[in-house]
Amino acid sequence: ESVIVCGNPYTSTGSYSNICTSYLGCDSLVNLNLLVVTPVASIIHPDTLLSCNLQQLVLHSESSAGVKKWIDVTTGIAASGDSLVVNHAGWYFLQTTLGSNGISCQVSDTVYIGLDSINAIPLLTATVSGPVTCIGPAILSGNSLPSSLEYSWTGPQGFTAETNMVPATIPGIYSFSAVGPNCSNTVEVTVLGSFDSGVSGISATAITCNGPGVITANTTLPNITFIWTSPAGPTLTTQTITTTTPGTYTLLATNPANGCTYTGSVAVPQNIAVPLLVFAVTHSPIGQSIGAIDLTPLNGTPPFTYSWTHNGVVIANTEDLTNLEPGLYTAVVTGSNGCTTTVTIQVMGTVAVQEASDVAMWQISPNPTSGIIQLYWKGDIAAPESNISCFDMAGRLMQKAQFNAGQSLLTIDGSSFSQGSYLLDVTPSGNGPKTILRFEIVR
Repeated sequence: ESVIVCGNPYTSTGSYSNICTSYLGCDSLVNLNLLVVTPVASIIHPDTLLSCNLQQLVLHSESSAGVKKWIDVTTGIAASGDSLVVNHAGWYFLQTTLGSNGISCQVSDTVYIGLDSINAIPLLTATVSGPVTCIGPAILSGNSLPSSLEYSWTGPQGFTAETNMVPATIPGIYSFSAVGPNCSNTVEVTVLGSFDSGVSGISATAITCNGPGVITANTTLPNITFIWTSPAGPTLTTQTITTTTPGTYTLLATNPANGCTYTGSVAVPQNIAVPLLVFAVTHSPIGQSIGAIDLTPLNGTPPFTYSWTHNGVVIANTEDLTNLEPGLYTAVVTGSNGCTTTVTIQVMGTVAVQEASDVAMWQISPNPTSGIIQLYWKGDIAAPESNISCFDMAGRLMQKAQFNAGQSLLTIDGSSFSQGSYLLDVTPSGNGPKTILRFEIVR
């Protein structure tokens, strides 16, 4: 309660100087700045009880410096200031803190506010066990002091009950009331709802030549359980699955936190269509490079990529080729679904190029055909005797025939040929020009 300097006590705020003499006879001047901190915490007791007629009181602290903090010991709720409004019985705590330059002192005071035993207000508490979920209701629990009163609950959609513990199946605000001997009291509690399954939908990709289809349950929550039913047979239990079997996949997902489920299905398509290729070939005389290949994909999934090789060397990545010498040209055509088709096309070397003004003229019909074709001579003079050779586009000889001199029609049976493009080589037995005709077999 005091500061001693050189044997002299100091108890009041102020500045002091004192000469101190040591045991060796040396004098020292001691300057002292003293701050006396005296916090005050004193509750002015209201000297009355809470009752039905007086349902709240105001507690005041004596006027003093410092920071004042009130605590309701029953509820643990804290407040600050020189006064506190109370509406139920119990202990109340006041703490005053006063300090300066980083040094502080604290003092406290307590007071008990009682109830009028005859006209007491029921002290109520209402709690809820948790949210309403897909598993079951929330449990409301109400208590009172004094106990054994008449209880009632009201809530959303006309909810009513008359016991202190009841189930609630609808989220909302519920009121708990208790009736005492001469008055009643009401408190509220909020019931939340938890109905989120955690899954917002299903996404899927198609099965392609690039790889299997991928199916994913869209969720950002942990611990969701998954049960997939698939046309492939086995049940799968991961968030993401892969499949090579097209069809409809059904998901049952469960959020274990609330028991809510999601059921949905998705169709997984299959896109493994390979490019179907048709082409037209312009053949080149031997020793020249004027051949061309006009390639057209009729099926598959665009856009397509192309890779042409000739004699084992990649020569182009375009759809068509020009300025070609006689030989074999191989194209690998790939669709955006990863499916590929490889075709080898022969640019034949001709001995002479038939001019359009030649009197002789050969035609084939029908073209395209399902198998049977007919070779016609349409010239103004009699047809020359000619050797007929049929090749596939890889240059393999498929069939030979003879077109007799003066004959006008020759039937060629290609019903055993595979679907695709073929070349008909018409070479006169004499010195006439060779003619190359192209036809398609389509089924």
